[in-house]
Amino acid sequence: MGLINMGKNAEDKALEKLAVYLDNMSLQEKDGTVHAGAFELAGGYSRKNTSRILNGVLEFMQKQGYEIVNMQIAPSGMGDSLMSCMVLVVYK
Repeated sequence: MGLINMGKNAEDKALEKLAVYLDNMSLQEKDGTVHAGAFELAGGYSRKNTSRILNGVLEFMQKQGYEIVNMQIAPSGMGDSLMSCMVLVVYK
């Protein structure tokens, strides 16, 4: 009883999502040209966890040698009470 969550806190869950978002972006090889990757950030996250996810994506990419050209966030749909947004990252 009570073993369902196995002690995962909000930060652990956010980091797990980070891996999914990076996978969804299908990062292209660094070839000097500009590329774009997008992922959907579902509603229900606190601002703190949303910031962790966005910063995590950008930090990972930069540590891999990508140059971030731009990042944009746009609403992409609504559920019952949750709103989601599309995140577009333009990179070299």
